[in-house]
Amino acid sequence: VTTTVEPTCTEKGYVLHTCEYCKDSYRDNEKPATGHKWDEWQVILKPTYTTNGTRTRHCSNKNCTETQVETIPMLTLASFDELVDALPTDELKVIERNDNGKKIKLFCGFTEKNDVSKYTELFDPQYNVQIVNAKGVQKTSGYIATGDKFTLKNANGDVIDSLTVVVTGDMTGDGRINAADYIMQRRVILRMITTSADKYAAGDINGNGNIQPNDYIKLRRYILGMLTTLE
Repeated sequence: VTTTVEPTCTEKGYVLHTCEYCKDSYRDNEKPATGHKWDEWQVILKPTYTTNGTRTRHCSNKNCTETQVETIPMLTLASFDELVDALPTDELKVIERNDNGKKIKLFCGFTEKNDVSKYTELFDPQYNVQIVNAKGVQKTSGYIATGDKFTLKNANGDVIDSLTVVVTGDMTGDGRINAADYIMQRRVILRMITTSADKYAAGDINGNGNIQPNDYIKLRRYILGMLTTLE
C-alpha cells in the first residue's frame, strides 16, 4: 500500500510503502519541510515612552496554527529636540550657548512670577520629563526661575538631555524681576563681574547675544512700571 505524506512547515514529506500482510514498510521520495509562511506583523499594543508594545503574526500555510509574539521595545528619545519642535507655542525657544567650555541648551521665553505647576505638563506625560532646580532637586511649586532645568530621562532613569530655563530679566534666579537684577546687569555691562550663560541670556533683554546699555534701560523701565512687558 502506498501512502503519500505531504510535507508540513516543520516535518519532511515522503511516500510510505507498507505491506498489507506483514506491515513491513519503507520510505522514499522525501521532500523537505516547507517552513512557515508568515503573514505581516500585526501590532496588538503600541509601545509608548514608558511601556513596551506587542506584535503578533501567524503562519498562513494550510493546517498550521503556529503564531509568533514579539515585544516591541518602548520608544526612546535622544534629546528634547523633537519635543520642542512639537510645542504648541512660539513663545518658548531653545538656543545653544557655551558655558565654561561646555555647550548647553537654554530654554528661553519664560516670564517672571509664573508657578512651576504651569509648566509641569508642558511636555506630554508619556515622556519622563521633570523640572529641577539649580541643585538638581525636583520642583513642584514656586516660581520657575533662571537656572531651573527640564530634564529628560530614559527608561532606566538616566538623564539623557536637559534644557536650562531662562526667565527674561531674572538674572538672580529667583523667578522674579527686581532691582537686584538690574544691579547685576549693570555690573556685567561695566565688566565688574562675569556670570553663567543662563543668567547672561536672562540679562540680554533684546536677545542679540550681548548685554548692553539699552538692555539695562529697558529692564529698569520695566521694574519702575514704565513698561508692562519685556518683549
